[in-house]
Order: sequence, then structure tokens, then C-alpha cells
Amino acid sequence: MAKSTVDCLKKLRKLFRFNVYIYCLMPDHFHGLIGPGESVRTLGSICGSFKSLSTREYWSWGDGKLWQRQFFHHIIRNQQDFEETLDYIRLSPVRRGLVEKPGDWAYTERLDYLRSDGQGQALPLQK
Repeated sequence: MAKSTVDCLKKLRKLFRFNVYIYCLMPDHFHGLIGPGESVRTLGSICGSFKSLSTREYWSWGDGKLWQRQFFHHIIRNQQDFEETLDYIRLSPVRRGLVEKPGDWAYTERLDYLRSDGQGQALPLQK
């Protein structure tokens, strides 16, 4: 089920062209650091689509609710905030005692990266 959920995120990322800087699927919740990229969709639309697609996939395994109705967001204010959020997400399985090292958790991955355009603007860069 976990792999199917991650596959839903990756499918939507490709289809809608938004950025996923990091995600971490935990046993009882999901963290994602995403940006609009080339998408014209809102954060709410992206999250709603992910929850809808992954829930339909979940129903092939079981029934009931997979996600809470709302999502919680945090607006990234600067590069330091971005890096701190990235580390928070990456270290979630370690803090929870699920693994000793972040790289040992199978359901955390960085997909997109930031780069500078030479004029101080951060631009999405596909991996």
C-alpha cells in the first residue's frame, strides 16, 4: 500500500508538473515539501488530487478513510526555512524511532532540487 501511495504522488507530479522537493510517508501521516513548479494548480488542488487518487488506490486494498479532510501547510519564507523544513521531513522516521539513519527509511525521497539563476532567484531543477 505504501508503494502505491508514493506511486500516486509521482504520477500526479509528472501529470500536473509540480515540484516535490521531498516527501516522507509515515505509518500514520504524510509529509511533503512541494512547490507549484510549472503547474497552474493551487496547493489545495494538488493535495486534493493526491488524496483522491491515493484513496481510490487504497480502496483496492481495504475500505474506509485514508486521509484527514484538511491538510496542514507552512509557507516557506526563505532558504533557511526551506532547509530546516527539508531536514524536519527527512528526519521524521528517525525521530519516531523507525530507523537509525534517514536513508534507511524506504518512503522518503527527494525528487526536485532548487538552483539559483545567478540573480538570487531560486528556480526548480528537475533531478
